[in-house]
Amino acid sequence: MNSPILNILEDMKLKLLRSIVILILVSVLFIFLSLCLTYCETPLEEDAFITFRYVENFLNGNGFVFNKSERVEGISNFLWAVVLAILSRFGFALLPTSAMLGLGLGILIIWTLWLFSVLYLKSESYFQFIAPLLLSTHTSFIISCTNGLETALYTFFITIGTISFVLELREKEVFPYSAVIFSLASMTRPEAPLLFSGIMLTLIFRDLINHKLRRHTVVSSVTFCLIYGSFISFRIYYYHDIFPNTIYSKITASTLRSSILLFDFFVNTKSYFILFPALFLLFKTYAKKPFYQIVIIITVHTISLLFTTPFPRYIVPILPLSFILVQEGLFQISRILEHFSSVKGRYKEGFVLLLTVSILLTNLLGHDFGFWGKFVVPKANLLLINLKQIFANPTIIKRKFEAYNWQNTPQNFHALFGDWIRRNIPENSIILYDQMGQTPFYAGRSYTFIDSLGITDKIIAEIKYKEKNFILFKIRDLVLKLVPGVDAETYQKDLTFSGYVLSRNPDYIFILVKSKEIRRLIFLDEFNHRYYKYRNFIPGSREFNAYYRKTSVPIPKFILSYPLH
Repeated sequence: MNSPILNILEDMKLKLLRSIVILILVSVLFIFLSLCLTYCETPLEEDAFITFRYVENFLNGNGFVFNKSERVEGISNFLWAVVLAILSRFGFALLPTSAMLGLGLGILIIWTLWLFSVLYLKSESYFQFIAPLLLSTHTSFIISCTNGLETALYTFFITIGTISFVLELREKEVFPYSAVIFSLASMTRPEAPLLFSGIMLTLIFRDLINHKLRRHTVVSSVTFCLIYGSFISFRIYYYHDIFPNTIYSKITASTLRSSILLFDFFVNTKSYFILFPALFLLFKTYAKKPFYQIVIIITVHTISLLFTTPFPRYIVPILPLSFILVQEGLFQISRILEHFSSVKGRYKEGFVLLLTVSILLTNLLGHDFGFWGKFVVPKANLLLINLKQIFANPTIIKRKFEAYNWQNTPQNFHALFGDWIRRNIPENSIILYDQMGQTPFYAGRSYTFIDSLGITDKIIAEIKYKEKNFILFKIRDLVLKLVPGVDAETYQKDLTFSGYVLSRNPDYIFILVKSKEIRRLIFLDEFNHRYYKYRNFIPGSREFNAYYRKTSVPIPKFILSYPLH
């Protein structure tokens, strides 16, 4: 005869087994959708190749640089680059590893949400799977995990860092693991210190109201400052800067355009945020659960997006935390229905389940939106398009999977152009260019690329963006003057873009983006006397201009058949 305790244990074991099976199915769905959204020609993000070039230079003894002998931090994902360098050193292929690592981190985040729901939130029934399911089917999250960039790693740090912080608040004496995690997040993305500062300020404010500064608050602050301060010291002495160079070149977008993009994102996920008002009831019902820390992280991160060049992948890190709130909001709705409704049975669960399914369908099948000029316009749903192609021809899945193999040069313009440079232009040439992604990576480390947009060139960044980011440059100069042995490297006030480019005496100049600085350069008499000019117009595409100093190299034929996207 079985005892009640054994029956309870057996029931718990069965429930756990069912939960694990469901999570495995959710993970498989996430992997399948990742393959659906993979493009055979460009499976990885263009910007990821900037990081790859840094990694390759480091592994070949040139330092953590984009160009040999030029110490410029043209990436904003230092820790991600370090992780890829370590894995590459152990023999893992760089490009497919970046995608597979991001995919694995995405699955880890999904399982983390489930663990937090079960162990801390005590979610029951299907409520424990709502956040993981919403996250695993979110298009932006899926793409960001497999695009070769740091988004998955950063999202993982923000998620477990916030969860650790929530759990630490329950204990009187506990090591501040959250401070360590946020320190790692700060080495992965430069905006992470803002998030940590936001939650620490709320704790300090709370302690001041209680007239007692908690030990955890002090230890967390000191731990973060020591770890992150050491990283900043490295950055100052290695790069002679306190911010990544990308900060100067990307924090220039208008707040209006950033606001429109955020609105664009929220429209695409409108069903989730409609439920947020229900969360206010949580503060009364679950006073011991500090959800306000999650709300603070989401709020600070969203506000920070208004002051940078906005991309959907920058919004992804707050999705797991947002879906935790959505999941709890749905649970609270079920509690309200249970309290006020006289209807018995499973009608309550049916209503909440129907609401959850409608959100999920909106997530999968809802319209995407994009920009056209100053207007937000609907565009095709990428997931639906890819699903239709796969159902029509299932062999496409195999091609998408093989796209990460990268045995040969990818068949897209930027990669092919880089391969053409490697085959046709002498090594050690200096090239002015404006797309610092696949082209420099596939061209090879022997070439020095001058970035006309200033992402990987410190002088151009200062020339182009000093007026817009005057405060950032001023902070940099003031800090560097206080550091012994480090020059501020402030450049001449009268130095112009054209003057700097001509002083570098590039061997070749390739132009895809006609900026105002480029237009001034190409109309200078000195420029036209020095450079042979070849112009090529591509039907249905942007204008491509190539200027050569030494020899007249014909434009490669493949350019005529590949649009410059």
